[in-house]
Amino acid sequence: MRYAAPRQRVHSKGLRVWHWLDAIVVISLIVTFFLRDALVSHGRYLVTRLAADGAAVTFDTARPAIREMVRDLWAWHINLGYALAALLVFRAVVCFIDGHNPFLECWGDICRLRRPFDFRAVHSTLVRTGYVAFYVLQLFMVLSGLTLVWGESLGVSKDIRHTVGDVHEAVMWFFLAFSVLHVLGVFIAENTGDPGIVSAMINGGKKSRD
Repeated sequence: MRYAAPRQRVHSKGLRVWHWLDAIVVISLIVTFFLRDALVSHGRYLVTRLAADGAAVTFDTARPAIREMVRDLWAWHINLGYALAALLVFRAVVCFIDGHNPFLECWGDICRLRRPFDFRAVHSTLVRTGYVAFYVLQLFMVLSGLTLVWGESLGVSKDIRHTVGDVHEAVMWFFLAFSVLHVLGVFIAENTGDPGIVSAMINGGKKSRD
């Protein structure tokens, strides 16, 4: 029995608005994160070169100047984090209104997997699983980001904040990889046997006929 391609879902306006706003915010967060990391790295390099040339400067003494250099950039990153938190709440509202739960749908796909092996069914399940991981890790990034911003005021210990910060930075790589793979996957699908993904996310898509 051949695997029948699933009907193309009609995307609601709320989902489409969330998708494009979330894409802009996530990409902006990635860019500001790596720009900040690059500026700090260049600051360390500059301090090392100046010290090698005999200047009485260390990274500790230069730290306030480096922080001042990236302050405005990091303020953008924090504000984008607040926007991400708002979009996460908005996504939950859209799920409730549309009646689609990506977690239950992913679990349903996993339960429906059966032999003989069907590549398209497995691929569809893996894609849904990737989206679920995206939502879970986005929630983690929001909560960990809020911990880093407000943790000191709320009495969270420095060691815990340091650990949370390390994990927060590590998970950022997932979003970079996800963004690249998502764009690549859509490009491949549009040029092979599953066109119309981008247009459906813009105009809502069309219902498939029985």
